[in-house]
Amino acid sequence: MVVPERMVSAFEAARSFVDRHPPTLDQAILAEFITEGQFGHHVRRMRQTYSERMSVLKEASRKHLGGLLDVTDAAAGMRTVAWLKTRTSDKTAAQRAQTLGLELAALSTFTIRHSHKPALILGFAGCNPSELRRGISVLAAALEP
Repeated sequence: MVVPERMVSAFEAARSFVDRHPPTLDQAILAEFITEGQFGHHVRRMRQTYSERMSVLKEASRKHLGGLLDVTDAAAGMRTVAWLKTRTSDKTAAQRAQTLGLELAALSTFTIRHSHKPALILGFAGCNPSELRRGISVLAAALEP
């Protein structure tokens, strides 16, 4: 933590007080959750759910955005990269989509030195299949020339 020099002692004291008594009940519950296999079950279930949602996203994008966007498979995580096949910059495309209510990002906003092809970062894990299909149709409207 970075704090002004004059506040270091106060923050050290507060940190010492907070860490004095670890959350033993929380730790015990988490340990039981893991040792009984519940965590592993949860991870497997989420992987299956995310895989299904990724498939819905790819299918909807093929149907509605075939010539405009190439959605790549997400090897891990809850977002994927979709490469733009148009001459529109990813920042412009993202701004249009955001204006229509979508939450996504232009890949170029995360780079400083290296240039790359224009792409959008699409989240899919927190959306159900109907929301994904609707989102792709809205994105199609945003990407129309």
